[in-house]
Amino acid sequence: MKYVKAFNESEETLIGDLDQLGLELMKGWILALQPWNSDGVENYFYLCITAPNIYIAVEQMMIGVGGDDISIEPYEVDKHGFNVVQKIADINDDEWGITILAAWEGLIPKGKTPESVQINLVNPFSIITELESNFSNVSSILRQSPEGNI
Repeated sequence: MKYVKAFNESEETLIGDLDQLGLELMKGWILALQPWNSDGVENYFYLCITAPNIYIAVEQMMIGVGGDDISIEPYEVDKHGFNVVQKIADINDDEWGITILAAWEGLIPKGKTPESVQINLVNPFSIITELESNFSNVSSILRQSPEGNI
């Protein structure tokens, strides 16, 4: 009994923190995006993002939409979330830009590494199939909040 008590009083865990081992739980986001200055439905696209936190998710978003040369400060991500990309484009008066039409969080990614996958399909059934190939709970999240939950 004394060994169990001593172990429970210790602040160290048996396997250590997952972050220290290099293993982080991945989270998932879906963004419905439209490039600036475009009106047609064919210009809309979805971006599936897998990342351990919002900071890396924003970095993956920048890579996914071609704005990876713009630097983003962490405090800006805390203040604006994914909309930080639009704020920075406004401040810099860039021609590059996107509009976030809808965003979903709380998805369980199937991938184990940070990534962004762009889906440029028009057929809704093909879009759902692609989303399901990236996230295991996409149907329930979209059913709960079809217009976004962020």
